[in-house]
Amino acid sequence: MAWQSSTLTSSFADPCDLVRRTCREWNHPTNSRNQVTIRRDRIPVLGQDILNKSPHVTEWDSDDWHYKGVGFVSEDPQQKRERVGLYLLALDAINFCFWPVTDNDATTTATTETNRLEYEQLAKGLKGLAEADHSDNEKGNNHHNNSLDSYAFSPQNLATMTPTKMKSLLEPYIDFTQYPIPNLETRCELWKELGTVLLRDYHGRFLEFLDNAHGDATKLVELVATSFPGFQDETILFEEETTTTTTTTTTHDQHQQTKTRIVFLKRAQIFVGDVNAGLELNLRNMDRLTTFADYRVPQILRQYEVLEYTFELADRVDSQMELKKDSIEEVSIRAATVVAVEELVQWLNKQQEQQSNDNGKREKFTDVTVDWYLWQAGERMHQDGLLKPFHRVRTHFY
Repeated sequence: MAWQSSTLTSSFADPCDLVRRTCREWNHPTNSRNQVTIRRDRIPVLGQDILNKSPHVTEWDSDDWHYKGVGFVSEDPQQKRERVGLYLLALDAINFCFWPVTDNDATTTATTETNRLEYEQLAKGLKGLAEADHSDNEKGNNHHNNSLDSYAFSPQNLATMTPTKMKSLLEPYIDFTQYPIPNLETRCELWKELGTVLLRDYHGRFLEFLDNAHGDATKLVELVATSFPGFQDETILFEEETTTTTTTTTTHDQHQQTKTRIVFLKRAQIFVGDVNAGLELNLRNMDRLTTFADYRVPQILRQYEVLEYTFELADRVDSQMELKKDSIEEVSIRAATVVAVEELVQWLNKQQEQQSNDNGKREKFTDVTVDWYLWQAGERMHQDGLLKPFHRVRTHFY
């Protein structure tokens, strides 16, 4: 089955501004459909906690989960960069839906004892797979050939992926008895899409794809979203409005649909954050990226009472009931997350600016670095049982 997207004709020009604007519009007090309120009086409480615990910006890959090409030897230094970039693109293409589910039952949620897969297992598993041909490289088997030939994440390999092949590649590095990977067919299609597009449009070279962004983070987000439909994370909601026209003899009801577009681009943006850090690109406009609206960040924002759900939504989330993809409930949570983190970052930078006169200038917080902090803190708090349940949506976008 070829990968399909209902949003192939969507424009993603100025993608990060598009995310901020559409999320703010949804979260506006005049929107009666919104089900999540931002408590701005609670932002300083969380912000001060971040300043107390993490006075310096959180580092990417502080736990060494990711492949960075360590141990790979090549006369061409670009080969290592090509490999790392392909690894990160492949990882973020399937970086979604880590809560326990059973593939054959859309209404049943498995227990954490039967499926404990988290991002950590996926990132480290793919890291092991990326390192699998290092021994061949050291022996000189790839010396006279394209050193991507035996690389698991080469475009040629990704373009010919099947679920059976994908599972056989991953099984030596991820214990499927403890960490079964749900939605394997979908993840396989997303990998095939990566390989096919890179071969067709970029001569099978990740670095050629990267060069088309011209060193700009927002342009790279746009490039990812427009090149790979599987990254087009947005929701289109329709609402029917009825207008009644009355004459002296008849009454007519006219029905008209209004369309609301809310854009998130979670995986496209997180990839840009990852590749900027992993390849030390120093991309321009990284501060324009938004938070990565997923499960964990709204969970910790709610714990700090920055996000306040309606009674009905809170009951559904706390009961661990699945929310429908593209539902008003899901959109409300994700849009509020984007807006709340943006305002949190503004508060943090204002505090640092006031303190810099006494302690010297510090690196500014961005939505990306605050997201890293919140996600890492949320992971620890969730594992320790300190957080309320996260919202559950069966989706390939996060």
